[in-house]
Amino acid sequence: MSYLLRASITRGVFNFDKQLIEQKYNEQELLSLRLTYYYSVHNTKGFEQVAQYIFKNLSLKIELLNKILPMVVQKKQYGSTAALCTYLKNNKMTLSPQAEKLIRQVVFQKLVDVLSEVTKCPLF
Repeated sequence: MSYLLRASITRGVFNFDKQLIEQKYNEQELLSLRLTYYYSVHNTKGFEQVAQYIFKNLSLKIELLNKILPMVVQKKQYGSTAALCTYLKNNKMTLSPQAEKLIRQVVFQKLVDVLSEVTKCPLF
């Protein structure tokens, strides 16, 4: 698929979402569908943006959180994982030991990446 076609499709999705939000549809459900779409087409950047927005700006119903949580854990991206952890901490929630183990792997990988970048840079 060409770059222009992908850019056109992405603009179309954003315009469609904007129209739906302006018409007072359920924002949580719309964002959940959008997140599911980005997850299914492996659009990491879109997934990260929507997941971070959801966790920073919405108070989620438990059913919706249960729908989003597996996608975030399986995606293994630091930005959405960090936003999820902040959301859970702020709402006094905890993860299952299995999900916590997967999230720890993501955080440790980010730490390793940052440390490797720091060691490549000269200090002075």
